[in-house]
Amino acid sequence: MNNLNDVNSYLENGYYNGSALFTDKEIFDLRHGFEKSFSKKNYPRSLSLFEVDDENSIKTVLTAFESKIIDSFVKNIGNKLNTKTSILPLIFIQRNYHVDRYKTEGVGWHRDCGGELFYDYCKKILYNESYIMGKVGIYMQENKSYGGSIDVIPKSHIYYRFKNFILSKFKSLPLKIISILHSNIPILYRLIPENFYMNVLNAKKMNPAIGSPVFFDNRLIHRGSPIEDSVRKNVSFSENISAETPIEKTKFSIYAFFGSTLACDSYMYDRLKRKNNSHELQNWYNLQKKIEKISPNLAMESKNILNNIFSKYSEFLKLN
Repeated sequence: MNNLNDVNSYLENGYYNGSALFTDKEIFDLRHGFEKSFSKKNYPRSLSLFEVDDENSIKTVLTAFESKIIDSFVKNIGNKLNTKTSILPLIFIQRNYHVDRYKTEGVGWHRDCGGELFYDYCKKILYNESYIMGKVGIYMQENKSYGGSIDVIPKSHIYYRFKNFILSKFKSLPLKIISILHSNIPILYRLIPENFYMNVLNAKKMNPAIGSPVFFDNRLIHRGSPIEDSVRKNVSFSENISAETPIEKTKFSIYAFFGSTLACDSYMYDRLKRKNNSHELQNWYNLQKKIEKISPNLAMESKNILNNIFSKYSEFLKLN
């Protein structure tokens, strides 16, 4: 694995797919453990890693995030941009989190930094050349007719890096037109094959090996790969971004953030201003303490990134 080429590819395209992290048995055991935990809790949209009832599953996931495949890649991005980076403590699992091609607003396309774009303070950080904030998604199934991974619009993060406002407006036009068509003329939207829209957007359906990490920049436009119309009759959608599929097609996604102190500052600046969300920093702090008991090295690295954030926003913390 040529780390320099991998990092350059990530910085240029906004995403990168690494090698598989789990054995077939580990994938089977994780899916089984996740399903039991979601069932016991009446199938919420997501669970924190530490809400999973099986301790072996928790350890397996943390071992994956400590692996060279993830750890060296995240650190090499930081080395390239001359800043420290780490996996961050918010690690969670989603179950059957699906885009409904007929109903989901914007057909699911979004940036994870969307809320930060409302604040000049955050925008200055998003445009900073050393900005590093993204997600690692590990998808525990293939990405076929029932969905299973994500779609991305390669390079859609770049104009934030170069403050190219003209390029930003020009590049956003196709998605805006598609969103207007989807919202205002839904019958026509559905008659046009999804592949046509993907080609117009220069989008890519990711097909990672089961259990391999997909790294993507918070500024990159992406979405969960939609369930195809050919199997829609076998799916029960609810609330636009959730669905029940045949049990063998259940989608499980493991996510964690990675990033630098600067980017975490922008993230928290936005998140802590959101209604009913003042607990988020406390949640990160508590999760880091839990990780520390199982994976002290992983916790120590994230603490080095977050110490200044905990200090800056200390009014949102109760230390224990």
